[in-house]
Amino acid sequence: HRHRDVPVKFALKNRTASVKLEEWISESELREELDHARSLRFQKDEIEYLRNIRVGEKKIFQEEYLAFLKDFQLPSYLLEKTGHSYKLEFEGSWSEVTYWETIALSTINELYYKNRLKPASKLVRDLIAEEGKKKLAEKIKTLKRYPGIVMVEFGTRRRFGRLWQDYVVKTLKDELY
Repeated sequence: HRHRDVPVKFALKNRTASVKLEEWISESELREELDHARSLRFQKDEIEYLRNIRVGEKKIFQEEYLAFLKDFQLPSYLLEKTGHSYKLEFEGSWSEVTYWETIALSTINELYYKNRLKPASKLVRDLIAEEGKKKLAEKIKTLKRYPGIVMVEFGTRRRFGRLWQDYVVKTLKDELY
């Protein structure tokens, strides 16, 4: 509400230069996913769900914001290869461009891991999943030593995949709360 029309530019920066994204993610595959994200719209029941979220008696979201979401479409993007990586930029008003951050980063991560695992055998994929579960169990054990801890989930941007993230969040809820 305060700075919604401020012009901004969000750009992807691969901070792990040793990972050559172009070797694992094709430009056409990335473009297809980004275009799909641009085609998505909030559904009526999703807006209604947000409308009914309250803290005590107070609604969290103002009607002006819900009206904005009702007609919202992600703004266009610039995508081009740069050496072994990609230049990926989003430009526009702050209120629109900000939504690209989580979507773009999770899309890149999921495509990268999906393509890295594609040549692996079922056994290797199973072993990787088991290692993830083992590490999760260790973290839960540590977290149980601090019963007053409050958690907020921020894993979407760097997630391995949607199904794994759902599993982690549900397991944390079941084990800790």
